[in-house]
Amino acid sequence: MHCTVLLPGLIWPDPDLTDIYRDLPLPNLQWLLGHAKRTPCSDSAEQWLAGQLQLQTPLPVAQFTAALDGLDHGHNWLRADPVHLQVNMDQLLLVPGSALQISAEDADVLTTALNRHFAEDGLQFVAPHPQRWYVRLTHTAAVTHTPLDQVAGHNINDFLPQGTDAMRWHQWLNEIQMLLYTHPANDAREQRGLPLIHSVWFWGEGSAQAVRHWPWHHTCGNELLLQALASSAKASCVPLPAQATQWLQQTGGSHSLTWLDQLQQAALYGDAYAWREALKQLDNDWLAALKAQLQSGQIQRLTLVVPGQCIADITSSSRWKFWRRPLPLANLAATIRN
Repeated sequence: MHCTVLLPGLIWPDPDLTDIYRDLPLPNLQWLLGHAKRTPCSDSAEQWLAGQLQLQTPLPVAQFTAALDGLDHGHNWLRADPVHLQVNMDQLLLVPGSALQISAEDADVLTTALNRHFAEDGLQFVAPHPQRWYVRLTHTAAVTHTPLDQVAGHNINDFLPQGTDAMRWHQWLNEIQMLLYTHPANDAREQRGLPLIHSVWFWGEGSAQAVRHWPWHHTCGNELLLQALASSAKASCVPLPAQATQWLQQTGGSHSLTWLDQLQQAALYGDAYAWREALKQLDNDWLAALKAQLQSGQIQRLTLVVPGQCIADITSSSRWKFWRRPLPLANLAATIRN
């Protein structure tokens, strides 16, 4: 059995915060890393998936997720996800909608206001999910956008739209911020002690593609993009169970892909405590079982993909290489960045 595991957020994004790895007991991860053949990986999770599925990049994320959300095929969709902008000195840091407790009523009221304001511009906003909004375009925009997960926790001014039509999109963003800031729905949110919905973040552009190649017999994960890609390929993608023992029973000895997203949100939001706790839990609930399966020979090969950082490939024969020592995560982080 060959198990491939996507592990976004395994390396803490701030290279200067080296103390975050101190006194972090990760015996199973350290054993796996120490016994692995490690190669650099500059690809994001989306780029890595595109390569595995023989798709063009950038992936048209909006088209794939719109199909899963039940939106009409044949339209030019772009993600327009609601965000909060946190003032930090002279910067505006983006906080994604997943942290904002957005209700369906908030989403409906605000997208209705956006549609009223932008009717003459040919923009139509829809919110099939409170945290997942879209805009339907009447034409293909000569502009590129940065994926939301690459902007979360960072200054939005470093990631504004680029391209021939960029100034028009910058103006639209300014108008959206002014409209939403003064909207009564945000006044009500403020009274309830909730973060304001300041803007939307446009991303995920691209023409629709069909997924014709799916190399895994078993796919597991809660990430919407993975589910959307599997749906396009007419493959199954089951939700992530709490522990690896349940997952290993489901795979039945097949080639599998699992997306472990427990670290991603804490890393994006800069929540060091949550990240450390999630990593310890991951080591106990998932990596311990994977290590045991490798040592028993039930898994012949395990590939850990850390997007943007490295790929660690471990085979069952690695257990006999006694001279290899566990590799602390801090050492791996230092090696990647040097």
